Amino acid sequence: KQPPEGEEDAARGESVEEYVTRRTKEFNVETRERPFDINAWLQFAAFQDVILKLSTKRADEKQLAEKKIAIYERALSYHKGSETLLLAMLEESKRVEDPEALEREWRRGLPPHR
Repeated sequence: KQPPEGEEDAARGESVEEYVTRRTKEFNVETRERPFDINAWLQFAAFQDVILKLSTKRADEKQLAEKKIAIYERALSYHKGSETLLLAMLEESKRVEDPEALEREWRRGLPPHR
């Protein structure tokens, strides 16, 4: 299995594992060097879905969601007021949280009413 079509030329000839490892390292470097770039965080989280599609193993959807939530939590430590990141994290939480816990998360993320 090869990385998805349309990826940069450097991906050609790599195994899926090599591709995933390389891109993960690149995202880690990018988010470490530019932690205030919201798009870098969103792309890193979205890449987890690519990993799932490329995987020959039946990856656990809950595990994927938990990984994405961890990425969003790290991003939110740099972007405390980002509605985009917060909503993305809460949306992902629907895949792993029970309804009551999810409601508490949503309420905690909503700004107080005045």
